[in-house]
Amino acid sequence: MNNIYESFNDLFNNYKKQLLDPKFKIIKEKMQLEIDKLVSFNLNNNDKIIYIEKIIKDDCYTKLFIFETSNKYVLFSLRDNEIVLNCGIANINAIEWLKKYYNNEIFKERLDEQIKIKLNDKIEHLDNTFYSLFMYIIKKNVEPECKEIIAYAKRVEWLGDTIEIRREYKRLTINCYKVASEMGSSDADLLLGRKYYAVYTTRELAFPYYEKAVERGNIDAMIEVAKYYQRKDEEKFLKYVNLAINNNSQEAKEMLKDYKNEKECKLLANEILKEIKQKTDKNCYEFVLNQEEPAILDSKIGGKPYVPIGEQYPVSKDGSPMALLIQINFNGIELNNYPTNGIFQVFSNQDFYKNEFIIKFYKEIDSNYQNNFPNLELSKFITKNSIKIDLIKSNTFMPMSDRNFNTILKEVMKNYKRKNGLREEIEAIAYPQSALLGGYADFTQKDVRKNKKMENYTECLIKLDNQFHKKLDIGDMGIINVLIKPDDLINGELEKAVVVWDCM
Repeated sequence: MNNIYESFNDLFNNYKKQLLDPKFKIIKEKMQLEIDKLVSFNLNNNDKIIYIEKIIKDDCYTKLFIFETSNKYVLFSLRDNEIVLNCGIANINAIEWLKKYYNNEIFKERLDEQIKIKLNDKIEHLDNTFYSLFMYIIKKNVEPECKEIIAYAKRVEWLGDTIEIRREYKRLTINCYKVASEMGSSDADLLLGRKYYAVYTTRELAFPYYEKAVERGNIDAMIEVAKYYQRKDEEKFLKYVNLAINNNSQEAKEMLKDYKNEKECKLLANEILKEIKQKTDKNCYEFVLNQEEPAILDSKIGGKPYVPIGEQYPVSKDGSPMALLIQINFNGIELNNYPTNGIFQVFSNQDFYKNEFIIKFYKEIDSNYQNNFPNLELSKFITKNSIKIDLIKSNTFMPMSDRNFNTILKEVMKNYKRKNGLREEIEAIAYPQSALLGGYADFTQKDVRKNKKMENYTECLIKLDNQFHKKLDIGDMGIINVLIKPDDLINGELEKAVVVWDCM
């Protein structure tokens, strides 16, 4: 028997004697040993050894020996060419946990580091998450109950606070929850569902854990699943929310109450909106996208305008050429008080904060028109490309932002019972078409016609909402309205219209 074994065994036997002392304390001693020879010896008297080795790099490693003797476990640890003998009694349940979980598939997802564990003459290679969790359990000398493992998973600073562990924070947390789940914890199942959804933002990965938690009677999981199905599948929503109610969940009772109220409000909102549409029905033309390249005379957003020969191209106050915002060709339009011929245009200086607009209306269209135009930088304009539009006969209704909407709503509501959330449900569905000729004006913030200077601009020549086309950029929830007084419209004085650009 070599000197290394004798030295180590003498120390080991001394520690075994100390275990019988009721005043036993952990003792630390250091001595130089040839590390590679340590794992090859066997102990006498049928003593068993568990050996764990963590190698970060060749000259940086930790080795842990756990000896089982007389139904007790004694720990010795080594680090970096020096052996630190930490003699103490390990919790038997912690060791049994090691034996059960050291070769679990949970810890074999990715081998970032070589963690070698030898147990019952079998060697397994694991990743860092198992080692970190096990060392935490050994250090605290606790029974590895579900709540302890979950508490460890929630810690911000992990044992040792190494770069490797910080880098693996998410995976370590998930693996800890998986272990607690295998130990029967429904709380761990719920936490796994939430963690997977937070990390991967997909319900598909999270949902199996939610369902497992439900099977184990976790009320919070029942509510999570009910919320998921609330707007997707009424039958499944009612199944899970009633399951939670049967488990005396007050939150589930409130959820079901709110759901029933919301459902009633949706039905009422549709009936109310139907009446509002009837009361505020208005003939108009709806803008429809045309994929063709627009010609000079076409109705369009952006692009090359119609400018008769001899007419000056519109310029801003500083003399810069302006960009065509929108052009409408009235040829064929059949709308009360609106022109049946001519071209209407709005030009912009492209300055969002100091907007200048010029409105042009040509009652007659000359077959001779300009074809050469100034080169404009359109990178900050509402559209870089010209968008051709067709005008299709349609009908629309008053939007909620109209100054007269509340009066109409109150009149209609006389026939209905008031309910909490009803107005919100009306708001959710009361959206007229996004781009119109001759419809109602719509506003992101407030109806400008509440202002005395604007109160007579009751007719909306054009409404253009940012939602009309994905390539439009009118601003956050932006809407452009071209408003005109009724008399000016009737008299064909469309150049007296005003442009209102509204956004958040």
